[in-house]
Amino acid sequence: TLVLGGRVGPRLAGGSDAAMLSAGLSGAVPVGAWWPSLQLRYDTVVMSHRPHLDTFDLGLGFARVFALGAMDLRAGVTASAALLRRELPRPAGEETRVDLRLGAQGVAAIPLDTHLHLVAGLDFDLAQGRSRDEVTDDANGHAPTPFPFFTLGAFVGLELGL
Repeated sequence: TLVLGGRVGPRLAGGSDAAMLSAGLSGAVPVGAWWPSLQLRYDTVVMSHRPHLDTFDLGLGFARVFALGAMDLRAGVTASAALLRRELPRPAGEETRVDLRLGAQGVAAIPLDTHLHLVAGLDFDLAQGRSRDEVTDDANGHAPTPFPFFTLGAFVGLELGL
């Protein structure tokens, strides 16, 4: 069985003083009670007093499924690479970097019919080897948005079993 999913939700970017909106896609091939998956996520800043920041995150997940009546609960870990892009104060342009991340997630899946599930959950990512990104103001008093050293998100979405 192949399970395809889509999800959206808010995300806190730790160390960036920014609120983000996330959209993600996933594909999983459940094997018994285990749930290996490929995940793609895009995060963009929706609330910040600094220039724009967005991320593309591609990762692998591995979860354990626990049946609870008709609902499934999943607890898992993720490993990913994230491409981060931020605008710099004018006229500097933009800056890009790649972070390796480790994370955890918890998901509740509620069946809507035989093949369609409503999912909701929380996830957390920590950038490997990163601490708070210290940024300084330029001559005009402007500073870029710091790169996040962790993210914490909530999401809702749908999954379709094929």
